[in-house]
Amino acid sequence: MELHAIEYEGIPIEYELIRKDVKYINLRVNKHGQVVVSAAKRVPFSVIEEFVQSKALWIINHLAEVEKIRMTQPTSAMYDGKTLYYLGKPYTLHIVQGLRQIQRSDNIIHMSTFQTDSVGLRSEYLDWLREQAVGTFSRLLDEIYPKVKDYGIGIDADKIEYIFDRFYRADESRAQNNNNFGLGLAIAKRVCSSYGYSLEVASTINEYTEFTITFIRSSE
Repeated sequence: MELHAIEYEGIPIEYELIRKDVKYINLRVNKHGQVVVSAAKRVPFSVIEEFVQSKALWIINHLAEVEKIRMTQPTSAMYDGKTLYYLGKPYTLHIVQGLRQIQRSDNIIHMSTFQTDSVGLRSEYLDWLREQAVGTFSRLLDEIYPKVKDYGIGIDADKIEYIFDRFYRADESRAQNNNNFGLGLAIAKRVCSSYGYSLEVASTINEYTEFTITFIRSSE
């Protein structure tokens, strides 16, 4: 087992990597809030890391769900010094008497409250978790970058600028065999543009072609 970490929009995500005989890269978030990735030994680490990075938003969402479920359990007593998990990372809870305020720093969650019973403390902590979720996901959704990447022959650099033109076909020989009219990318580009999104392409000959759609959330 190997321990690794990535960062997504300033949020660190730690995960365990297990090498075993599996066909695909597998990822799960267990009930303890641990992110576990399994992959065959032949899969390069760079490919695994790229896969985990592509699933970062899904991971963050599930870590938040795990923590919410854990905190709603009747046996989940709240007390000073308790270990809490926030986005999969352990934090020590520090409770002081005062106006309601919760802050996170380093490995400590500071909780100022007039609540004294476990039920009230748990309720205030859950309210804070919801506030954090709204803020975090709003920031993450400001810009989302869905990517489609295929590993194949790639596209020549001198042809890249034309691939969104109607009826343009980078490989005429393949087009004749599969009834390709050269309209798909032109339509995709037009649809994206009509909604204010961008569609970009990057390619390396004999390696890959990658399309990226950028969704810009409205400020209204």
